[in-house]
Amino acid sequence: MRNFEVLAHTADIGIVACGRNVPDVFVNAAKGMFSLMTNLNNVNVLFKRRLCIKSISQKDLLVDWLNELLFYFETDQTVFKDFIINQYNPENFSLNATALGENLDLSRHPIKIQIKACTYHKLELVEGGQKAQAKVYFDV
Repeated sequence: MRNFEVLAHTADIGIVACGRNVPDVFVNAAKGMFSLMTNLNNVNVLFKRRLCIKSISQKDLLVDWLNELLFYFETDQTVFKDFIINQYNPENFSLNATALGENLDLSRHPIKIQIKACTYHKLELVEGGQKAQAKVYFDV
């Protein structure tokens, strides 16, 4: 099973992220987003950033998660390559996570696509059986 795939769109770009459960989907959506931005094979794990996010729904939590990661990319010039969901609570729509990466170095991390934000356009998040999937589009 692929962890994510890129979706074509006339004005934006999107991904479908898959996993065994919702936390896996959150991890794979983040990996997919950053892989659109740069080559993750060139990113080293030099530090960790802990994130605590609470939202009003499961879909909002996914959007907030990805936008929080974009915030650190933009403000701290941080690029992440791996993600750990330490705690996920589907009842109060919260998560505690760790993002692993390093400072952005354009000589090693050239930007392929500049993502501005994760959007609600055609947002989907479904879970059933031993599989979960999300469809997310990004404003570029």
